[in-house]
Amino acid sequence: MRGSAVQRLAQRLFLFAAVALLAATPSARANWTASGQFNYTNRLYAAGGYTGVESRPIRQADVEVIDVASGAVLATGVTGYDGRYNIAVSDNKTRTVSVRALSSSNYVSGLNLWVLNPMSANSTYALQAASALSHAPSANVDFGAVTAPLATGDIATVDPTSQAFNAYDMGVYLADFVKDMTGARPAKQLQVAWAKNAGKTGSYYSTIGKVTLADDDGYDDPNILHEMGHYIDYEYGYSQNPGGTHYIGDSNQDMKLSWSEGLATLLACAILAHNNLPQCQLYFDHDGFSTGPGSGFDFSLEPGNSGGGANERAVSAALWDIIDSASTTDDTLGLDDDSVTRPVRDVWNVVNNFKTNPPANMTIEAFWDRWVALGKGDLDKIAAVWATQKIDFYPDAAEPDGTLDNAHLLTVGGAIEMMTFYSAGGNPALDEDFYALAATAGQTYRIT
Repeated sequence: MRGSAVQRLAQRLFLFAAVALLAATPSARANWTASGQFNYTNRLYAAGGYTGVESRPIRQADVEVIDVASGAVLATGVTGYDGRYNIAVSDNKTRTVSVRALSSSNYVSGLNLWVLNPMSANSTYALQAASALSHAPSANVDFGAVTAPLATGDIATVDPTSQAFNAYDMGVYLADFVKDMTGARPAKQLQVAWAKNAGKTGSYYSTIGKVTLADDDGYDDPNILHEMGHYIDYEYGYSQNPGGTHYIGDSNQDMKLSWSEGLATLLACAILAHNNLPQCQLYFDHDGFSTGPGSGFDFSLEPGNSGGGANERAVSAALWDIIDSASTTDDTLGLDDDSVTRPVRDVWNVVNNFKTNPPANMTIEAFWDRWVALGKGDLDKIAAVWATQKIDFYPDAAEPDGTLDNAHLLTVGGAIEMMTFYSAGGNPALDEDFYALAATAGQTYRIT
């Protein structure tokens, strides 16, 4: 018994010495928490230009806790939808530390988004908090709310961070819109290349999943989302867009071009509406660095454009009329100027169906045919609304004139008659029309 007691005492002494030694070992680490919030300064807009500013949270972005002297990353985390973060840090040194938000999503679950600076070796934009000097490794740090300044004024000296994070925020809206439609954010990374001094005068999309923004487009939400809309078109739909220069007022464009550009604008406005953001009916492209309204242009999808299916603005307006309602956060909240109100998911389902079942010609006519084939309904209402855009899916007054016996009699020298290539009943089969006229022998006639 005596030997056993001595043995137990020796074991306790050994355990105490081991614990004391561990506490004194330099590798022992104390934990602390870094917390705070990141925001950027956004510009508000309406028809005619910019109207004001507001602070918005930097949402779903990477956050790094860093050693200021060495640049070493001590811990990583992400911002929430309110821009806040709370990151546990393991450390054992007294040092100066800080935190920074990045325009990337390497640490954000399910998000594949990166806004890069093509004029700085494709670097990632960052917003960094003030440093905590000589920070002890056991002290928590609340870095507070850090807001990037308004990015307007002299391009040579302005801090562009807010415009970069605005582009990033549009990417978050797009990713979450796709998730609402499909159940998951996009798997393919969406890259956005933007710099204040890149010399880019126009924005465009590359099919590798990359949006390139014009230098002055960082605050133009609908313009940014329009280019991102092409990402949706290529990844979730079917595009035959030939690319190249195009004009919103051109009613004689390639219909495949007008479809793709019109759809991209519709998706931009639909994403804004889906998130209850104001002025969602407006396409907007103004100089983001201007301290005033900014030079540029904008147009509303209400009341649309009567340019027909070869006009991209008419295509956007026609699709918008399917999904807008009295509750849409446009400039006529509480009112709807048409009789159609369908969920945006219906349009998504039709567009997505093209991914696996592409049409011979991807135009608004193909959209109509697929809407009919999928049994989406409201054909008479949609046809009536689309007629105001001169996108005609209804029998003309000459029907039935599909046989020689039923040929429509034309009046020589009479008024111009409006005809449509449309088969009654919504059948996408070819509409064949026959015409006749009372002619006089020896007389020359021209039919146009």
